[in-house]
Amino acid sequence: MLALATFWNGIVSVFLFEVVKAFRKGNPEWFLTTFLIPFVLVGLGFIFGSFYNLLALRNPKIRFVLNRANPHLGDKVVLRWKTSGSLNRLTSLQIRLQGRESATYTRGTDSVTDYCSFYNETIFETDTPSAHSGGQLSITIPGHLMHSFKGDDNKIEWQIVVKGPIR
Repeated sequence: MLALATFWNGIVSVFLFEVVKAFRKGNPEWFLTTFLIPFVLVGLGFIFGSFYNLLALRNPKIRFVLNRANPHLGDKVVLRWKTSGSLNRLTSLQIRLQGRESATYTRGTDSVTDYCSFYNETIFETDTPSAHSGGQLSITIPGHLMHSFKGDDNKIEWQIVVKGPIR
């Protein structure tokens, strides 16, 4: 992102320099000034994105390991997690088991994907995430629901979802 911001803003700065030079001479180029506005805004977005990504590098990271690679419906699995990074930045930590269906279809000339969560269970939640640098828990995959499936346009996925707001 930083390389892209440098490249983009380097090119835009050549034209921006010409605009500033014209304004200083008292002969502003209004068309070029107006034309450059979206390019300058995109460049500012790249700079903001670079700082955002640099700050995101300090975020805590959570690694999950299941004791079975491909659990089936009704199976009991053990989920282990280990966190690294500064957990004190988190205000809370929530781990959920989620079943989600996605369907892709064509609307006119556009391809659209809709998502629908058909199962959502909180399996772990805490308001003091700094006290939980890791752990394990046992999960039973619901046996009465749909198994994972991938078709041409439809998909059923079971996911472990983590939510941890950062100050």
